[in-house]
Amino acid sequence: MTLPVDELEALIKDLRWEHFEADPLGQIQVGNKLFCMRVGIHMSRPVQAIVCEGQFVRMRSAEFYEDRKLHKIDPERLAECLYMDVQQHAGWPKWRPFMMDQNKLQNEMRAAKSQH
Repeated sequence: MTLPVDELEALIKDLRWEHFEADPLGQIQVGNKLFCMRVGIHMSRPVQAIVCEGQFVRMRSAEFYEDRKLHKIDPERLAECLYMDVQQHAGWPKWRPFMMDQNKLQNEMRAAKSQH
């Protein structure tokens, strides 16, 4: 049975973005629900989204990825939203595109977090 978005959000109310970012696939299982975080395009903008049961549960802007070639986030086809080309970079999570400049990425992610 598919739950309404507000009930899905309630299941992950104690989880922060960092919890999802720590998993190489951006996934966390809560009970029998699999929540997946992805970075990609939604409504023509770069976003970081948490999806469950084909629904967007949380979303935030991810403009620091706008210069990357991003996949469109399709909540029904989350496996297609992974960046499989990053396999050649050991330890790089598949939920986001590879970025050579790690310092720039970390600084931009800190700035984005301070806005929320």
